[in-house]
Amino acid sequence: MVVGTLLDAVVVQIDAERRYIAISVKRLTKSTTELFFDEHLEKAVEVRIDAIGPIGATVSFPGTTVWKASKSLGSSCLMPTVMTSAH
Repeated sequence: MVVGTLLDAVVVQIDAERRYIAISVKRLTKSTTELFFDEHLEKAVEVRIDAIGPIGATVSFPGTTVWKASKSLGSSCLMPTVMTSAH
């Protein structure tokens, strides 16, 4: 990048008092994890519990490279965006 380059970016923070604006080019595109959750939102998916700790669990989704750490375990939901069902 050089001075004078035009680019698209997302404004992520504005601090008028300090005359500061934070931008992000990376936020223009979604990660594979974000795309996975967009596609499977409110759908039942197979989840493997990889670790359980005192405040939550880490789960992965077989057949993908997606994993997620959860802060709490519910009776029917491992994470707010992932519904599970007993087999």
